[in-house]
Amino acid sequence: MKIARYFSRKRWAKLLDDQLEQQRRRVAARKLHDVWRDFEPLHSDPNGRVVLLDGMWLNPGYFLRLRLTLSAIERQGPIRLVGLLRSPADTRQRRFLDQIGVREIVYSESDRPRPMAAYAEQAEALLASAASHVNFLKIVLPSNVPPYIWYDSVLSNLRNGQPDISHPQWAKDLADLLGFIETYNGILDRFAPQIVLTSHAWKNTWGSLVWLAVSRDIETLCVTQVSEAIRIRRFRRPDDFHLPVEFLPKAVFDALEAPVKDAMVRFGYAELERRQRSETSDVNIRFAYDKASRVAGRNAARAQLGVHDDRPIGVIYGHSWFDFPHLYNMQNFTDFADWLKKTNEAIVAMPEKRWFLKPHPMETWYGGQTMKEIVSASMPHISFLPHKIDTMTVMQAADAVVTVHGTAGLEATMQGTPVICADNSYYAQWGFANTAQSLGHYRELLSQVGNLPQVGQEKRDLAAACFLSAYGEPHDYVRTLRVPCDSRGAMLYDEVREIIVAQHMFMDSEVGRISEFLLQSTVDALSAQTFIRAATQAEDSVERSIV
Repeated sequence: MKIARYFSRKRWAKLLDDQLEQQRRRVAARKLHDVWRDFEPLHSDPNGRVVLLDGMWLNPGYFLRLRLTLSAIERQGPIRLVGLLRSPADTRQRRFLDQIGVREIVYSESDRPRPMAAYAEQAEALLASAASHVNFLKIVLPSNVPPYIWYDSVLSNLRNGQPDISHPQWAKDLADLLGFIETYNGILDRFAPQIVLTSHAWKNTWGSLVWLAVSRDIETLCVTQVSEAIRIRRFRRPDDFHLPVEFLPKAVFDALEAPVKDAMVRFGYAELERRQRSETSDVNIRFAYDKASRVAGRNAARAQLGVHDDRPIGVIYGHSWFDFPHLYNMQNFTDFADWLKKTNEAIVAMPEKRWFLKPHPMETWYGGQTMKEIVSASMPHISFLPHKIDTMTVMQAADAVVTVHGTAGLEATMQGTPVICADNSYYAQWGFANTAQSLGHYRELLSQVGNLPQVGQEKRDLAAACFLSAYGEPHDYVRTLRVPCDSRGAMLYDEVREIIVAQHMFMDSEVGRISEFLLQSTVDALSAQTFIRAATQAEDSVERSIV
């Protein structure tokens, strides 16, 4: 078996492709650094506000976002820049930080206070009495760091939705997290930063830092990219950690003037139409929509799914099984695999409906465990949908869409399809989805597919406004810098270089946009604040034209 794998043509082809990709990245990185030289580094003032910034993720798009965000922070006064890397071996990341202007560096792995053996022993002691995956999530960690940070890190590292509890990765990653906790506490004590910047807010490496920082009331900014736009999620209190992505709180939306709400709703529907046309470089969207196979009308959509009777249709939208299931403080299930197994158990007993299991469109991109490896569609009323099927068509056919916290919940609602969310989501507070409060409630909701309340226009509009704030892309009416998707590989270096060379005006405008966001305290999501401002300006323009 091992010999056959060694001589596998596919394996060697992948290794060659990986080597070529790394070579392309090295060449592109040299060209990118050449243009960075034209920019004067930021000034790190030893007496300024201390900004601890994560440089651990080697991604040119992130370092561009980091530079712009730091420039916005600097507009508020002098700053002292302290960079965070894993070890002195991170020379490529160090070069990016040098060009930004970072001269002080601390290390998250090589500067641990104790040897890894000490953390491994501590991890083994914590795991000794944990006899199940549920027990893992009840382990009490130092500084009250949520154990799901570690749990989800194991899933991500193994690309598995629920590894066996005996797998050595559990102990390894728990020891790793314990080391991060002690190291980060020491760094925060030593530098006492006023601001922390990170590339992520989850996984051991970053999630522990974010938690520890916000627990000390340190303003923390997670600087990311979604839908070709720079995103910043500001954390100011520990509760923020349970909703770590950009989103617009319903209470903030409710407080807006009616014309501004109306504009956001209009913009939201326009964003959905663009997504359905796949007019983006975002890899998730390109995999989800397929215009070539799209059909119009409910009957045609049901026929494409192979349904020729009048039974209600429920579509279970899968997640990427190892992709941080506890991102929004999951309560009803242990993980995504547990959710899918319990869902399958419930629908097996509901043959009066047709059920379709829809694999996440990124299963073929990310690799790792698949939906078909977790459950089998062994009953006549349960079927798998192919990866290459158009989401818009599926939602036309469905009587209900089922997800845990996926974007499908927003998209389906906007199209008038009822949605069941199996657990917490960032849009639960908006009230347009049927959110399960317990496992029993979830099973009851599944039994109601075909009889769920219809989605009225009010709920559709709420979903549109929420969708805009979370996934709106840069357009003329918002005047923001369009940045490429982080999944672009070697091409990303060239695309970032082109932005630096050709879009100085937009870069300056982006610094102003971020600065304006940081100076207000009503909204803690850059995109939400930007679209509120754009909607306000749009309505002001309409009023002026009427006058």
